[in-house]
Amino acid sequence: MQKNVFQNTSQTAFQTVVNYVRLRWAGWLFIGVLAFAATWSARIALQSKPFDLRVAKGPSLKHEPDFEATKLDAWRTNTDGTSRTHIVADHVVHYRDDLSSDYVNPRFSLQTPTARTDVSADAAKAYNDGERVLLNGKVQILRTATQAGAVQSSLESGSLSLYPDTGAAATREASVFKQGQRSVFAQGGFDYQDTEAQITLLGPVKVVSLPVKK
Repeated sequence: MQKNVFQNTSQTAFQTVVNYVRLRWAGWLFIGVLAFAATWSARIALQSKPFDLRVAKGPSLKHEPDFEATKLDAWRTNTDGTSRTHIVADHVVHYRDDLSSDYVNPRFSLQTPTARTDVSADAAKAYNDGERVLLNGKVQILRTATQAGAVQSSLESGSLSLYPDTGAAATREASVFKQGQRSVFAQGGFDYQDTEAQITLLGPVKVVSLPVKK
């Protein structure tokens, strides 16, 4: 059962309900996240044992892990030694028969000169070494810009599919986008495409603007 995202929104200065919304500012949440997902899926795959591709496509190859790690904590740095990307997970397993990876309690962070983006979920699964990455459970993306006066942007949803090769992201779970005092609730989920750099929200959609605190 989907969460009712229309609850607890009565104390607002402005709200409206529509069936279809396109957001450009929310697209910033996915900048770097898609590439990041593909990069780390590939890095995990490199740890797996080499095998003969001629036997990888038959029933003789069992669905058994060839790489497994507990308390994964890995990062990449910039040339000056500062952290650029960081991934933490309670557990990760890679399977060579279908090139999939399972993550428990994954936490990703991406640092750029203009913003920091944090991604978290209860679980994640990468298919075909990063062709598709599915985040499940309490999914959250938080983007904090470094410019003076910039406000945080965030996404919360029950699941999220990332397609790094095509630059797409999508879910049909109820989702909430927030930027400063504005919240957008999409009961039907959303579609994102890199080429358009915007998000299409699926309704019913509720836009809520809270009064600015003085």
